[in-house]
Amino acid sequence: MVAAALLALRFAAVDVCGPRCRAWGEALGAPRATKRRLEETAEPAEDPEIWLAEARQRQRATLCTPPTSVRCLPTARWIQGLDPRAASLFQVGANIHQATTYAQGDPAPLAVARGWAATLLEPMPDIFAELERFYTPRPPRVELVNAAVCDACGDAPLQMYSIDLTNATGNWGSNDSDARCFAANAGSPTCMPRCQGASHHWTSEIASLDRGHVERHNRLFAYGPNQCRLCAQLLERPMPSNCMHSAVAKNIKATSVRCFCAATELGARLRLRHGNRLSLLVVDAEGHDDAVLLQFPFATVRPARVLFEASHLALRRFYRLARHLRAWGYEMLEGGPKAYISTWHHLNSTEVTKHTTPSTPPTRAAATPPRASPSCLPPASAA
Repeated sequence: MVAAALLALRFAAVDVCGPRCRAWGEALGAPRATKRRLEETAEPAEDPEIWLAEARQRQRATLCTPPTSVRCLPTARWIQGLDPRAASLFQVGANIHQATTYAQGDPAPLAVARGWAATLLEPMPDIFAELERFYTPRPPRVELVNAAVCDACGDAPLQMYSIDLTNATGNWGSNDSDARCFAANAGSPTCMPRCQGASHHWTSEIASLDRGHVERHNRLFAYGPNQCRLCAQLLERPMPSNCMHSAVAKNIKATSVRCFCAATELGARLRLRHGNRLSLLVVDAEGHDDAVLLQFPFATVRPARVLFEASHLALRRFYRLARHLRAWGYEMLEGGPKAYISTWHHLNSTEVTKHTTPSTPPTRAAATPPRASPSCLPPASAA
């Protein structure tokens, strides 16, 4: 039994982790501590390895029966196989839609490039401005919204935390938090070759409603002789080997952003723009992903596929979100607890491919999904 579970785990743990993903893993804790932390937070009946093995069995019995099912396709191939005229995207945390090591796994730019209808939310004003420039002139089916999905709806602006890479915090010249050291390390090792300057260092793309989530990245720079050597060359003065020890912690800034209310505005916008049919929902909310998905209006809009970052969620939060998604008729296709991206697909999705009519629900999956949740609702037709 244990051997079978471990074998299933080997195939279940899909590695989509690139250089930036590994940096995220380090930001959340040392690798040796990660397993211990997961074990401490795991519920006895939901051991991570057993959960992954069961999730893979459920995937094979539902989404991948038969194995050629469109629901079983990896996301890039799935996007390429759908009819753009009938496909739509909603993305929370769009960023700049350009290739950086921080966003290698984002499938949204591919969907937009193929002509999908798309609504892209990006809360940070400076990042949103880059997103607007990138999509100028604006594709006819693309809508850009400068806002963040919020927990409690209201008119009061939200506080979004990020890392200031200018001298607004007055730390230029310090030996432990000079933000210019980010610029010294913004070459090809940490960013794409065309990215230059601190504004293109990967830390410029971190923004969260949770200040603590941003602060956790400080440990990545606690000690870095090579980083400080490059910083000393840029600033033309000697720097200690821990010159970036507080580069994150002392340069956190708060920005007021508009609240995008999921309970009202989100549902109305989806009905207006996508007619209650949504192909792909992508959430990158920097540790806020589960809160976004728990308030998403699945009762009226069932995306065919849902992607979110699992790497920032504690194990209990991931399990809670997994139960919520399964209750609405989804099963996990790729990724698991602490995976960079977790991909879920609806059992009754009816996406339209380029060469066929809408896919039909698998009879075995609809009739007897293995160990279905007692609270599972009758799956509605998904886009």
